[in-house]
Amino acid sequence: VIDPAKVMDITQHMDSDVRLKWQSPAGNWTILRMGQTTTGVENHPAPDGGLCLECNKYSKTAYDYHFNHFFGKLLPTLESLGSKGQAGAVIDSYEVGMQTWTNEFPQEFQSRRGYDLRNYMPAMTGRVVGSGEISDRFLWDIRRTCADLMDNYYYGRFAELCHQHGMKAYSEPYSGGPFEEMEAGSKMDVPMGEFWVASGNHYSIKLAGSIGHVYGKPVVGAESYTGSPMFAKWQEFPYAMKGQGDWMYTQGLNEFVFHVYAMQPHP
Repeated sequence: VIDPAKVMDITQHMDSDVRLKWQSPAGNWTILRMGQTTTGVENHPAPDGGLCLECNKYSKTAYDYHFNHFFGKLLPTLESLGSKGQAGAVIDSYEVGMQTWTNEFPQEFQSRRGYDLRNYMPAMTGRVVGSGEISDRFLWDIRRTCADLMDNYYYGRFAELCHQHGMKAYSEPYSGGPFEEMEAGSKMDVPMGEFWVASGNHYSIKLAGSIGHVYGKPVVGAESYTGSPMFAKWQEFPYAMKGQGDWMYTQGLNEFVFHVYAMQPHP
C-alpha cells in the first residue's frame, strides 16, 4: 500500500533528452514513468484521403479544430439550409474505445474534483494508494472527470457549434464509451437510438426515449432498419417491417432516420 503523502512528482528532474537526474532522499523508491500517446484508433468508415486518427474528445480546442475542418467549406451551404430548418449533423453510436488523458487533464481534474490527482496516480497502474477504498474513490473520480470532459467538450461542444451554424444536433450517445449516456444525450436537440431489421438490438431506443422524457426533448429519433447480411437481402418491403416499427414507437421513438445501410446488407 502506497502512502499518498510520500508520492512525489519529479518531472522537473527530467532533462531535454528525457533522462532522469534526481538525487533521491534516503530510502527505497519505486520510479514510475507516466506519459501519453494516441490510442491508435482511426476513424471509420472514411472516404479516400480521409482516414486519420480519431480526434481528442477531452479538449475543446481539439474538437473545435476537428469540427471546423470536418465541415469546412460546407458551412456556408449548411447555414443557408439551416435557416430553413433543413440542416442537421449527427454523432453516430460511439465505437472507438476508451480515452484516459489529455494535456489539460490534471487542471480539469483539480477544478472538478477539488484535489490534485498526482499523489494518487499510481492507482491508475493497478497499485493501491492509501487503501483499497481510497483508490476506488480516486478511480471513480478519474472516470467521472472523463465523462464530464466528454459531455462538455465533445457532445456538448458539438451541439454548441451546430447551433452557431444554424444546424440541429443529433446523436446516438451509447455503445461503451467513457461518458454518461443520459447526460451526453441531454445536450442534443434530437437524441437518437438505433434498430436493425429483424434484430432484437433495440435497447438504445428506450435510452433515447428516456433522454427525451427526462430532459424535455419532444423529438426522439432512431437510425432505422439498418440491415445485417443475415436478415437484409433486399427482400424486405414496408408492410413486412411495420410490426417492428410499431414496436419501436412503444419504446419512445417518434422520428425515423434512415441509415445508409437501411434494408440492405451492412457493410
